[in-house]
Amino acid sequence: MDRRTGAVELLDYVAAHDVGRAINPTAVEGQIAGGAVMGIGAALGEELVREGGRIINTSYLHYAMPRSADVPSVRPVIVNAHDPAGPYGAKSVGEMSIIPPGAALANAVQDAVGVRIRELPLTPDKVITALAEKEGRRRHHRIWRRPGRWWIALMRALYPLGLHHVLHRWGTRFGRGVGTGVADPDGVTSLSAPGDLDAVVREAAAGAQVIGGGSDALVERRREAAPATVLVSTRSVLALRAVRWAEDGALHCGAAVTLAELAEATRETVPVIADAIDSIASAQIRNVATVAGNLVQEKRCWFFRNGFSCYKRNGVTSPCYAVMGDHRFQHAVIDGHRCQAVTPSDLATVLTALDARVELAAASDRRTLTIEEFFVGPGETALRPGEVVVEIVVPAAAVRRRSAFRKLNLYTGDFATASAAISGEIDASGTWVEARLVLGAVAPVPWRAAEAEHWLRGRTAPTAAQLRAVLDRELDREAHPLPGNGWKLDAVAGLAEHVLESVTATRADVDRAATR
Repeated sequence: MDRRTGAVELLDYVAAHDVGRAINPTAVEGQIAGGAVMGIGAALGEELVREGGRIINTSYLHYAMPRSADVPSVRPVIVNAHDPAGPYGAKSVGEMSIIPPGAALANAVQDAVGVRIRELPLTPDKVITALAEKEGRRRHHRIWRRPGRWWIALMRALYPLGLHHVLHRWGTRFGRGVGTGVADPDGVTSLSAPGDLDAVVREAAAGAQVIGGGSDALVERRREAAPATVLVSTRSVLALRAVRWAEDGALHCGAAVTLAELAEATRETVPVIADAIDSIASAQIRNVATVAGNLVQEKRCWFFRNGFSCYKRNGVTSPCYAVMGDHRFQHAVIDGHRCQAVTPSDLATVLTALDARVELAAASDRRTLTIEEFFVGPGETALRPGEVVVEIVVPAAAVRRRSAFRKLNLYTGDFATASAAISGEIDASGTWVEARLVLGAVAPVPWRAAEAEHWLRGRTAPTAAQLRAVLDRELDREAHPLPGNGWKLDAVAGLAEHVLESVTATRADVDRAATR
């Protein structure tokens, strides 16, 4: 149990079952182990989420079924006892092994942290909320003192009073007609793979859709009102496929470099980038997904992704379904406006902490933006029509800093429900000369904790508890959560504690942790 984030990690599972006489012990053990894994999935993450009678997590992208990396050692124990009522003394085994995991895990959580969760699955939001109630912790955001949030607070208050019904029933009729999935995603007239960047830029300026690995852009075409009929791939442009180091030590990464290639190139030199990439999706996806594609991917709000004619899909007369719907995991607790979604890129969170720059090219000119300028909204960038990402640059000073990344998710490879990246220049005495603290999946764009950064600068050997106190004050002042996702503030503050400890750990600390 991680009290800071509410994460539950199952390390070992023993399942003993009275099966009568085991006629085929190997098959029985397989049935016990398989049923236990199914029960573990239901206990830790699996649930169907509904909105207006529709199931909104219909794909494995949003359904928290345990992946192989999430499954612990399952040790089946056969209790042989002849059953006179069964054939050859045997009894059934297939279903009963699914039942115990929920109760066993709830008991384990209660034993570990002293809170009783009475509803499955045992997701971090329930654990964090129960711990806060037990300890008497409560956040106060004082929206009445923040005029900049009054309009949003009024809109949210009106949703259950009829505004949601009006926008859903009538407002969606006046929108752009997007999000219904009726467009033909396969209506492509041509696909080209030019070998030079100028050709890609020319085709993009003519209206072609630029494709990197295609792991998101091709899927997203299903929800576009008028998908581009011409596709241009960047995979053959060698100028976009290189990772190189400048003379001053700066990292230059081409837009079409795959995540796996970037992780391999930075594992020894900028390990925080490799750590973040290792947490993204699966090895198969990382082998094809590109760096630029990860940065410009669309938001992962399950209403936006699953055919709802929402505010961002259909226009200003449509509702944000997250306000009244399930918004526990993929929605903002800071700076949310009419849309409550967040930027899903973990790489964006890390690159913001590393002061990265993005090089962009268009038919007529090139320009450079900081990564903070590049992101303008949830999964939205400053890219202009016909403009393409060319390169990401991490300055030498940031490469030399100590950095760490940590995220909370519902299954291995899932998008972050909250994340934190820290990067600091620390002198020999342990004093922080420079600091960056960036929180991901809590705001429309990666969010810098400016007050916490200011507090860290000039501080000698700051502790996690001290940082937590400063960050909690900042979050209380800046946050405006929805009713069901305020727990993310505690979770992301806990992640900030973890990353601070990671960058300040001594070699002996690291060795002790590895031994444990």
